[in-house]
Amino acid sequence: MKTDILNGHLSESLDRLEVYLQEYVENDQEEALHQLRVEIKKIKAVLGFAKEVFEKNYSCFKLKYLFDKAGKIREIQINKQLLEKIGGETSRLFNQLTQRENTLRNQFLKAAPRYVANLHNFKQKLQLPPHLPELYHIQDYFKKKEKKAEELLIQKDREKLHGYRIQIKKMMYVYEFLPSKIQKELNIQPEKINKLQKRLGKWHDTFAAIEFLTELNFKNSNPGIMAHLKIKEQKQFEKFFAD
Repeated sequence: MKTDILNGHLSESLDRLEVYLQEYVENDQEEALHQLRVEIKKIKAVLGFAKEVFEKNYSCFKLKYLFDKAGKIREIQINKQLLEKIGGETSRLFNQLTQRENTLRNQFLKAAPRYVANLHNFKQKLQLPPHLPELYHIQDYFKKKEKKAEELLIQKDREKLHGYRIQIKKMMYVYEFLPSKIQKELNIQPEKINKLQKRLGKWHDTFAAIEFLTELNFKNSNPGIMAHLKIKEQKQFEKFFAD
């Protein structure tokens, strides 16, 4: 079996992470910031996998600060996109969010050299076992994750559904890291799961929009928009479980 698969993939992932970081710092690209966070999620998922199958803790604490700070900016970007779709009397709020985003971006830029240093330090010190575990260990890992996800899903609760979405994302991140030979030995249907993730993503966008606007007491000034979003979310939620 090919050796050093996990270390090789992690090294490539960390290289991409640094590229996304540089693109955001130099060009203020929203997509780069989004991909930066996705890449960290993938790394965290694989280290979680390694922790379980090798029974050893692999921390990615050095990436946490970068992930959290990027997340605060990304949340504002998503909320601004929502306001643009809504239109109407939202310009004042949009401008407030823009000012907040600019402040956070300036703070991010000042801390960027530290983020890069932490990234290099993390990459230099991270070392997983050169060989993948036995196939039955990998299969057992996926069975446990599937069971945990199903336990969340059957509760038909919105917060639990979000937890279910996170679980299957983690599972697919690990699946993508594995060689195709091992992927074929797992009872996973990637195309089906990816379609599922897209549906969950659309539902969660609506759900998160309602939460964001509720916090701003948006309902009082725009009851029609909030009512529309709530009806849309209810339909998405019910349809997910009906299919």
